[in-house]
Amino acid sequence: MKILITGGYGFIGAHCAEALAAAGHDVIKGGRGEGGRGKSISGHHMAMDFMQDLDVQLWRRRLRGIDVVINAVGAMGPARNLETLHFAAPRALFDACRAMNIEVINISALGADAEASSRFHLTKKAADDYLLATHPRAVVLQPSLVYGPGGASARMFDTLASLPAIPLIGDGGQWIQPVHNAFCKVAV
Repeated sequence: MKILITGGYGFIGAHCAEALAAAGHDVIKGGRGEGGRGKSISGHHMAMDFMQDLDVQLWRRRLRGIDVVINAVGAMGPARNLETLHFAAPRALFDACRAMNIEVINISALGADAEASSRFHLTKKAADDYLLATHPRAVVLQPSLVYGPGGASARMFDTLASLPAIPLIGDGGQWIQPVHNAFCKVAV
């Protein structure tokens, strides 16, 4: 299969690309700039910028020959325009995929649901809702913490583990569903 992974140079996207390429799929990693941050496992790169690529026709031209799109684009933080990054650009991508009968897997986030309150979760939920309402061949994954070598969560937990006492975050009653980056291997 020919698989495009948007956000293919991020933590989740890069691990998925590696696992899918190892399983024999033709993987194209999408990201900003020429070749993104580092070389793709399969050697294929598609330049894209979710802050600007809002045109369905642009996506339709890019998607010729693609069988599956995995959208792994995501960012946290107040400095980013999350509405564009998480909803407007994915909506254009999803519309192009629907028109071309391309399967879509959208990697969202745990908490992108009816109780969502943060901009991050609300924008992820908007994309999830739109995709599921408009695309018959779509799946939404909602991982929580994705833990693995080189990841931000791994660095944080490794640092916390080195402390002489275990810190309690908030009241300690938070629900999480940690996922090891090996989950990509299960999806192959």
